[in-house]
Amino acid sequence: MTGYVGLFVWSFLAATILPLASEPMLVALVRSHEGVAGPVLVATAGNYLGACTTYLLARAAARRLTPVSAA
Repeated sequence: MTGYVGLFVWSFLAATILPLASEPMLVALVRSHEGVAGPVLVATAGNYLGACTTYLLARAAARRLTPVSAA
């Protein structure tokens, strides 16, 4: 279970602005377990949620940095 949590966190961080690669951890987890589906699903969920977080942070930053036009 610890391997899956680590993979999720590593994949999440790799999908943000941090220069990380989640593939080596994914390969290690696939080799240490019998199935491929579990590690791939966990890595995909981490990458997806990390990308969504980055997108939402960028939208929030754009709103704060965009000047409000005086109407």
